[in-house]
Amino acid sequence: MHPDLQTQWNALEDQRKAFVDRVTSLSPELQSTRATSKDFSPVEVLMHFALVEDFDLQLMRKAPPTTLAGKKAKPNFIYRFVIYGQSNGKRVPTASNMTPQGDVNLTEATEKWAKARQEIAELLDPLPGPDAPAIRHPLFGLLSAADLIHLLSAHTRYHEIRFAVAKK
Repeated sequence: MHPDLQTQWNALEDQRKAFVDRVTSLSPELQSTRATSKDFSPVEVLMHFALVEDFDLQLMRKAPPTTLAGKKAKPNFIYRFVIYGQSNGKRVPTASNMTPQGDVNLTEATEKWAKARQEIAELLDPLPGPDAPAIRHPLFGLLSAADLIHLLSAHTRYHEIRFAVAKK
């Protein structure tokens, strides 16, 4: 992976591991307790991350980053709006295909998220740098590798904020 991209990726991975550690440190009862009926439980948040990132992974498999070479990444206004909204921690709706269903297991959620993340890294690995197009997203436009990492990080940060609010 390009060194600049690797630095960003490592920070993203540190963020993922810290979130998993935070959920794992809770008692099993608290791991599966929702703060409100509208919230995910901490372990459901882990599965939600896995579902979201697996969705991104499927898009990347459909149109691998290497096939986007020569195009210019151009995130749209929705991308910027979502990044801004997530930075404030305000509740945002979740697509039904990214909402955990049924009983969610800590181990399964953690492993599924790690697997999706690893496979995304493998697809980003051959890119020449952070500005290279990485994913054609149906909501956010053509994102560079750096844009994608920023989106994943902002999404995690959003749930960190929501997690802190739920614990108050």
